[in-house]
Amino acid sequence: MATYGSGSGSGPCRRRLALPVLAAALLAAALLAAAWPARAEVPDGPLPAFSVEVTLSSRAAARLLAASEEIIVSASYYGDATQAARRRANTMGWINLAARKVTLPGRGGTARFPAVPVSPAQLDGIVDRTPQLLINVVSARRTNRDNLLDCGIFQDPVALAAEAPIRIACKLIGEP
Repeated sequence: MATYGSGSGSGPCRRRLALPVLAAALLAAALLAAAWPARAEVPDGPLPAFSVEVTLSSRAAARLLAASEEIIVSASYYGDATQAARRRANTMGWINLAARKVTLPGRGGTARFPAVPVSPAQLDGIVDRTPQLLINVVSARRTNRDNLLDCGIFQDPVALAAEAPIRIACKLIGEP
């Protein structure tokens, strides 16, 4: 008669134990894979479209509207340079892929950024072929030479930006 953990038999008890153990191991592997964060990799082709919702404090909105000032939402697409592409990297160690700007009225609103074409060679120069996105929001400086806004930023993979609108809140610089 075979035993449950020792011996070398191939009797009925050993076979009954092997199937549940294998099933449990496969289930554990599947659960781990499901819980592991997915890589936000963008396939060859254009970087996906996304939108940015800019909201203003009441004081910032009043100041921008009174001055007929606009808002600039800028998007910088980049990636950390691979070892092979280090010579093309900027001082931050990034490969710049593209840059876009959208102008909004002084009351805020939604900036829509269309898909941006990139070549496979550009993606090959960045780590994990995972493009990143940096969003900055500033006043347009049409009526005041200084930026008037203190806004949050967005800095994450481009694929994450495409999942839902990015929300960035702004207030006046120095406003509590």
